[in-house]
Parts: sequence; structure tokens; C-alpha cells
Amino acid sequence: MNIKLLSISIQSFKGLKSFKFSPDGGNATITAQNGTGKTTVYDAFLWLLFGKDSLGRKDYKIRPLDADNQPINGLTLAVEAVLSIDGATHTFRKEQVEKFIKEKMTGFETLCYIDEVPKKVGEYNDYIAEIVSEETFKALTDLAYFNNLHHTKRRILLLEFAGKIGSPAGFEELLNKLNGRSIDDYKKVLAGQQTRLKKDRDEINPRIDEIQRGLADYAEADTTDLDRQRKDITAKITKIDGMRQGVFAQEQERQKKIDAKNTLQTKKIRREGELQNDTSGITDLLNEKAEIETRVARLKQIVADTEISILTKQAQLNGKKSEIDRLLTERKNVLDDYKALESHTETDTCFNCGQKLPDNKLAEAESKKQAALSAIGERGEKVKTAIDKVKQDIETLTTENTVLHLQRQTEHSALTAAESERTKRFAEIDEAIKSNPKPDPTKDKEWQQIVADIEKLEAEIGEPTGDQITALDNRRTILNNELAEVNKALADADNAKKAKARIIELGEQEKALAQQLADIERQLAMIGDYTQKESELIETSVNGMFKHVRFKMFETCLNGNIEPACEATFHGTPYGGLSTGETIFVGIDIINVLAKHYGISAPLFIDRSESFTMENEATCQTIQLKAVKGITKLTVEKE
Repeated sequence: MNIKLLSISIQSFKGLKSFKFSPDGGNATITAQNGTGKTTVYDAFLWLLFGKDSLGRKDYKIRPLDADNQPINGLTLAVEAVLSIDGATHTFRKEQVEKFIKEKMTGFETLCYIDEVPKKVGEYNDYIAEIVSEETFKALTDLAYFNNLHHTKRRILLLEFAGKIGSPAGFEELLNKLNGRSIDDYKKVLAGQQTRLKKDRDEINPRIDEIQRGLADYAEADTTDLDRQRKDITAKITKIDGMRQGVFAQEQERQKKIDAKNTLQTKKIRREGELQNDTSGITDLLNEKAEIETRVARLKQIVADTEISILTKQAQLNGKKSEIDRLLTERKNVLDDYKALESHTETDTCFNCGQKLPDNKLAEAESKKQAALSAIGERGEKVKTAIDKVKQDIETLTTENTVLHLQRQTEHSALTAAESERTKRFAEIDEAIKSNPKPDPTKDKEWQQIVADIEKLEAEIGEPTGDQITALDNRRTILNNELAEVNKALADADNAKKAKARIIELGEQEKALAQQLADIERQLAMIGDYTQKESELIETSVNGMFKHVRFKMFETCLNGNIEPACEATFHGTPYGGLSTGETIFVGIDIINVLAKHYGISAPLFIDRSESFTMENEATCQTIQLKAVKGITKLTVEKE
């Protein structure tokens, strides 16, 4: 569907009294300085279609206001646009008129017309919705709409636009093992299996040790010499085990002291950081900066309050001047009436109708004439009194306004002096802060105590006991070998054979478990590769739809996991860091893709286009709103 704006006419909408321009379905630029109503043209167009402004607000003031910020009565607000919809021309008109009940205005009524046919508001809205939904129209005409969506919503829409992406090639083995599960679910299955296999593997060595210790149970007790040898060897092993246990306990105690030393080292570094960041020496300087800043802010507020007072007095003065103009006109009218009545000198005719009066009515007519003159004189006195009062008010307001101007000049001077003093003093304070000496850690009692504790622990830690344990283990191994020879002679051959077979069996189980763990680790690595390739494939498919903008669809976490994301970038810069012109350029690229997906092209109003110096690549009709200093009236240029 192709929607183009042929013309738009605006009457009494917000600050625009009357405006009309006809882009005739082509591109155009509306130029004027700020505050002249460029954005109001866009607001009027959106109000005509959906009853909202460019910020999406439904309840906002659209009627022109007078000097007291009150709606001006007696105006008909109207917006009319002629649109070309797939080549067919349609006229849409919406009016807001005053509503009266028993000659009293009670509010406003909205009137809608389509091709000059009156429509109820609901019928009008339904007709617009059948052409294009408000949400879709907003997506196609608001440059920031898409990037203001939540990143999850943006991602869903982009994947929907990209269609079926498929899976990375070369991972058939992995995909065949999913059995309908997702990659994440399968990864959880493998992690659970890995945990169980590691537990089973770690239980094998203790079981082998248990069997080896049990071999001594098969010794023959009736052989005196072998029994003596066994007892002697066992005693030696027991002694070595006791020594080893003592050395091991010593090593454990040593490790505790090493841990305590490391903790103290951390405390030492932290204390040095605290001393380095100590601001106690510059607290007064920082407080002085804050006080200076507060004083400047207070002076700025005083200047602003005086400016508001001047504007208020000027508005009151303008009102009084208008009032005295009215009273002077009224005084002239009274004087004219008095002169006209006084100039009537024919006493035998009625001064009202001009007919001849009978004799008995002459005195009565003269009395009425004098009464009428007296009434006109009273009117004149009232008008004169009112004029004198208003003149006095004008004089008072003028004097007060003059005083306020002088006051503003004084306050401006005070503010300028304060700001100058702030700049000078801030430079002095910053220099003083830079030169502030940092505390010497070696003179800090807490730091000295930590260092003393570290030195004490270093003296107590001593040498590692690894060599002692190794020597004891070597001696124990020799004794175990001697004991094994004795036990071998005494042990039951069958039980010894079974025990050795069980040890071999457990060893084979350990190898099998190791192989299974290796296979799981290989599959987990394959899942990591698959996720990486899939993310690259998705980004390639999504970004292939756009000419300039690139979307970052995935984020690599510190733990190596790849998480879904959706952030627009332009030349490597994220959307939030782009200039105004670049955001417009990126918004046009996105709207071109949205228009292609929805099959709808709609007029695109580009506000703040003075910042947009890049090529306009929009595939739809564009109306640029460009701020140019010095142009006080909306100026239209067609392309």
C-alpha cells in the first residue's frame, strides 16, 4: 500500500492560525526558525488521523490561546488532508467546534468527514484503522519508534522479518543427538552427566586403597618368623604414619598461617587504598566549592524570578492600555450623544420622534429632554472616573516596571560578578586539591600493626614440609613392599587373585569414566562452537536486510556464554551514542525495511532535519522540518 500526502490545510490549530501546503505526493521541506509551528504541522497531521500528537499524547491543548493562556472563543479548529492511497484520492477532514446548550457553551465537539461525507468519530476511526493500524503507522513514520522498543521486542521483530534462518553447517552429529531438545536443554543434560561421572570417578581410588589395605588380612599367623617380620614392618609403618600425620598437621597449621598472611596482605593493600583516597585534608575546599555553586544558583533563580515579574507587569500594562482605549471611545460616544440632544432647539416638536407637540405636552417634553441630558451627563462622569482610575493604574504599573528593570540590571551584575568569582576561585581550589599531600602509610598506626602481624606470621611459617612428607612416603613405600612380600607368602592365593582382579576392574572403570568425560567435554565444546556459528548466522541474516544499520544480536558474557541481545549500531557506534543526524539516517534505513516488510509506504515527517546533512535514502515520501534562524514564517520548498 502506498500512502502519499497531496495537500494539508490547517486552521486555528495550536499556534497556527492558517497554513496550507501541497507537496503533491512528493518530498518537501518546511523551513522556519524555532517556535514558528513546524512540529505543529506534524502534530496536526497525526491528530487528523489518530487524535494524538507526535509524542503520542491524546490529551493535549490544541486550541489557540489568548494572552492569558485561555482558549480563544468563536474559533473553528480544522485540519484537512488529501491523501493518495494506492492511486485513489481521498479527503479527510476533522473539526473541533464549540458546543452550546441553551445558548451556553459547554465544551467542544469533534466533527469528522471522509470525502466530504459526515462520519461519526467511531466510524471515522474504524475507516482509518482499515487502511493502516495506528501502531504500524507509528512504526513507519516515527524515526525513533523501533529503537525505543524493548530490546526483546526488537529482537523478535527482526527475527520475524528475517524469516527462517536455518542452522550452521557441519554440526549434524550434534543436532542428531538433540532428540527434539533445544541446544540449551541438551547442554544442561550434558552438565548433569558430567557431574555424575566425576563423582563416580573420584570414588574409585579410595575403593582401590581399601582393597590394598585389606590384603594384609590374608597373612598366615602360624609362621613365627613371618609373623614377627609382619609385626615389625607394621610397627614401622605405623610409626611412619604417625610421623606423617604430625608433619601433615604441621603443614595444615602452616597453611592456615599462610592464609592469614594473605588476608593481612589484602588488608594492607586496602588500607593503603583508603589512605590514598583520604579526602579529610580537602573537605573544607570541597565544601567551599559547594557553597559557591549554591550561591550562584540562588542568584540565577533571583534573576529568573525578576524576569517573570517583568513579563507579568508588561502583560498587565498592555491590558490597561487596551482598557483605556475602550474607555476613550466610550467617552467620545457619550459626548456625541450629549451634543446631539443639546442641539435640539425646537421646543414645539418631540426631540425623540420630531412630531409637533400639543400645548399641554410642551413642558413635559422639555422636562424629558433635561432628564435625558442629565442621564448622559452621569454616564460621562462614570466614564471619566474610570479613565482617571485606569490612567493611575498605568502610571503605577509603569513605575513598577521601571523599578523591576533597574532591579534586573543590578541582579544581572551581581550574577556576572559571582560567576566570574566562581571561575577564579574554582581554579584556585582545584590547584589546592591537586597539591594536597597524601598520607604516608608508614606513619599510619593501623598500617604499621598490619605489617607487624605479617612479619610475625612470616617468621612462624617456616619452611615447606613437602620434602619431609616425600621422604616418609618413600620409606613407607619400601616397608609396604616388604610387607606385601610377607603377606603374599601368607595370603590365600585365591583371595589375593580376586583382590588384584577387582583392582584391575576398578582401573578399567576409571579409564572408561575418563573416556566418557572426555566425550562430554568434546560435545560441550561443540555446543560452544555451534552457538558462536549460529549467532554469526543470525546476525548475517538480520543485517543483510539493512543497507547501513547493523544490529548486534548477541552479547558474549565474562563466563564465555553467549546471550541474546539487540542493539542498533552505525559504523560501530551504538544507537545511543549517535548524533541527531545519524539517528535520523539510521531511522530511515530501519523504516525502509519495515515498509518493505509491511508492504506499506506512508509520509515520513523528519523533524530537526537541520541536523540531517546525509543523503536522504527514504523510499517513502518525506516532509523535512528544518529550523533556520531568521525565517519567521513557514516556508515550503518542494523537491
